[in-house]
Amino acid sequence: MKFLHTSDWHLGRDFMNYDLAPYQDDFLEQILTQIEAHRPDALLITGDVLDKPNPSDADLDKLSGFLNEARQMTRIILIAGNHDGASRLGFAKGFTLPEVNIVTKAAQVGTAIEVPGPDGELGALVYPIPYLSPYQDRAELSTWVDEDEVRHLDDTLEQRASKDDPAPLLPAKPEVLFAAALRRIGRDLEQRNTEVPVLAMAHDYLTQVDPDEEVEPLGNLYPIPVSLLDDFAGILKGSRGLDYLALGHIHGAFPVQGTSVTTWYAGSPLPYRVSESNEKCTLLVEVDPNHQVEVQKLPLKLPYQVIRLQGSIEDLTNPDDSRFQSWHQAFCSINLTETTLPPNAYNRLKAVFPRMLKLTHSQGTLSGTLQSGSEFRELSELEIATEFLRTCGIDEEEDLALLKKIYEDTVGGTEK
Repeated sequence: MKFLHTSDWHLGRDFMNYDLAPYQDDFLEQILTQIEAHRPDALLITGDVLDKPNPSDADLDKLSGFLNEARQMTRIILIAGNHDGASRLGFAKGFTLPEVNIVTKAAQVGTAIEVPGPDGELGALVYPIPYLSPYQDRAELSTWVDEDEVRHLDDTLEQRASKDDPAPLLPAKPEVLFAAALRRIGRDLEQRNTEVPVLAMAHDYLTQVDPDEEVEPLGNLYPIPVSLLDDFAGILKGSRGLDYLALGHIHGAFPVQGTSVTTWYAGSPLPYRVSESNEKCTLLVEVDPNHQVEVQKLPLKLPYQVIRLQGSIEDLTNPDDSRFQSWHQAFCSINLTETTLPPNAYNRLKAVFPRMLKLTHSQGTLSGTLQSGSEFRELSELEIATEFLRTCGIDEEEDLALLKKIYEDTVGGTEK
């Protein structure tokens, strides 16, 4: 069975007020071309297809148009990420075709999407886990429903139930809810007792977690131990578990270590920060009848690049300096290394790097709060005004002298 895994499109996003819509149209066309070339059995889209809290009609139309084209070539399974939600993907309720599956709610967790194989028989099971909101979704995941439609408490809550509190709730923690989602999947698999490939999809921050170390959240999501995958959080002990987990949320494409399950982030198709990589791709995932998994990166051509640059203003603006020549049209942040801020630095650099998004000084930001060397002190009003004029290209001595005279006449003091 063959799958194409992509994620984190962030349709509607800009780059510091630069419109990225044409570039997003471009990668959507590239993905359609990849589908046509490789003919996967399903396209897995692991969340954050939209970026803004209230997506524009143009962005919804763009997503709808893509789905309509892609569904003619393959089945589509799409989950909501933390930038998405049931309300934002509400337009998709009109899709009643079996080739398009959009999963946005915790109530859908544990229900497999059956993907037909080449012979029309069951080829694989895919279990989508949309982004789970700790407080909104814990009530749903505190219970599960068996094959007779009887609702039960999650395993971790059975001992806590009492006459006084017959329906306790799971703690509002991402790790706890994700484990409950895995247990739902494990129960469904236990009933099926099938040997077809099994995949899952999630939009979360899964990583190796050292209990002795505090791990910071990433993109506002707290880390979840990837080791939970090995036994479906305690439900299927000793089973072979999942064959592949398709992840979204992190914008780089790489495998996650620390589990026996083949687990990959697909990354975003465009770099959305200057700190991101200029190598973007989709993932072609193949699972053979012996449950061996092969993952291949399918490169995407980028319409722009991103970079962090550092150096002196003379080197950065030197047209013959090979270190910086290829980055003139990149979205970039620049850090100047001089001990003092060069005159008119912003305008000089912007002329060479028109997509410069941020300019900093090696010993501080360009807000005029740092002097040469490593000594910090508060600048006077006159010094701030003088530095502002210099940044704007006004550095003639007579102009600065006039500024000083106006300051002294207005304030009534003498600048030392």
